[in-house]
Amino acid sequence: MYLKKLHISNFRCFRDYTIEFAPGVTVLFGKNGSGKSTLIHAIHKALSMLMYTKNDYENVTVRGKRKKKLVGYKTITRNNPYLHTKGFANDDFNNLEDSFIEIAATADFGPGLTDVDWKMSAKANNSKLRPTEFEDAYLAFYDWQENSGQLPLLAYISDGFPHKEDNKKSQVKAKIRALRNFAYFDWDEEEGCTNEWILRLENNLFRQAALLAKGVVKNEQGIMAHAQLQEEDEPEFQELSHEQQCISECFSTFTSNSVFDSENAIKFNAFTLGRTKQNEGKLCIQTAQGEEYDFRKLPAGYKRLFNIVLDLAYRSYILSEKSTTNNPGLVIIDEIDLHLHPQLEQVVLQCFQRAFHHVQFIVSTHSPLVLTDIETQNSRNRVLKMTPACDAPEEWRNIHGIDYNQMLEENMDVSKRKPEIQELFDKAWSEVAEKDTGAAKETVAELERITPKDQIELVKLRSLISRLEIIGK
Repeated sequence: MYLKKLHISNFRCFRDYTIEFAPGVTVLFGKNGSGKSTLIHAIHKALSMLMYTKNDYENVTVRGKRKKKLVGYKTITRNNPYLHTKGFANDDFNNLEDSFIEIAATADFGPGLTDVDWKMSAKANNSKLRPTEFEDAYLAFYDWQENSGQLPLLAYISDGFPHKEDNKKSQVKAKIRALRNFAYFDWDEEEGCTNEWILRLENNLFRQAALLAKGVVKNEQGIMAHAQLQEEDEPEFQELSHEQQCISECFSTFTSNSVFDSENAIKFNAFTLGRTKQNEGKLCIQTAQGEEYDFRKLPAGYKRLFNIVLDLAYRSYILSEKSTTNNPGLVIIDEIDLHLHPQLEQVVLQCFQRAFHHVQFIVSTHSPLVLTDIETQNSRNRVLKMTPACDAPEEWRNIHGIDYNQMLEENMDVSKRKPEIQELFDKAWSEVAEKDTGAAKETVAELERITPKDQIELVKLRSLISRLEIIGK
């Protein structure tokens, strides 16, 4: 799937806004208030078209009166009460001079269904969606997925993920978790369902162990000699083992970057049930060195990263009907750099692209390390700067690999130092240029008092002052 374009009219901070996305990765950046969150919500609403239910009726005569009788429906949300189109709230509308609020979208869903256009729109006075604006697109999508058997991965990772958890739906989840469309459960909500995937994998490992224990064969001393599956348990065990293997291979691919080989990094080797006293029976990540980490108590940066990977892997696995963790689709990640060490910021997009190479990513960030890591020379990736009161984002080309300070100062309008410190450095350089060595020495002394003396720029200043003094003599 490839979301190509959105045109947003009268929605929150956008009065007339157009944005075109890349098929690979689109990275959004901009100051707070530039509209990144509003854009993410616009994407949610546009894609909620896929959760529509088209009812089919026929005219019947009952006691001499003609009535419409429901004879069927077309939907991918069958038996899942949490999947539906998303309308507009009264406070979404921002233009009293116009009567409509509208989000128009264009997308490719796959071979045989490209350049599909639709609109999610409503009148300002009632905010009710107008199905006629998206029904044709939905029916085209429905027929396509019926014929192809494909359903796209959809996921939104909020800046609160995975720390927000909605436990109020636990009883409902038990009734719908066997459905294929359960992979869309809470896909666009602030709350995640990461605990659902952790429990599923944990129970998988428990069940595999239980099936093997049934076939344990002991020697004459009562010590286990080997474990042999009972014939009736083999199909279930193979299915469980296949699921574990698919999720594990996804994690292995994600952590294959050399940054995970660095000291104190957590590189995935296997999923296990904890063996130490504090981790006993809990889902753990085991490294090649045998160290185990409780999945629920990982350090913040790893916790968010690995929970995202687990979420995407399981949603893909379910949607692909248990065949792959790399299902085509669209993933939105807000603040992709959240909690990450700079080493991980530099490679996080590479890791996601390697593990989910059929997925279109739309991510936001404030990190120059993320921005300069993305390759924009090809047409698959784009970096877009969002600015308040503009009708489109500004595309930034050729920033791959540039100096991080340059990215901060020239592209993000941020000084590389605190303003008051930078003023002193500028003052010192100005005094050196004017050959006022006395004043320059005083300014450098002030900088040495409040900042480290071994900074390269201070070393250069001291060297130039000394040279000027020698020449002066």
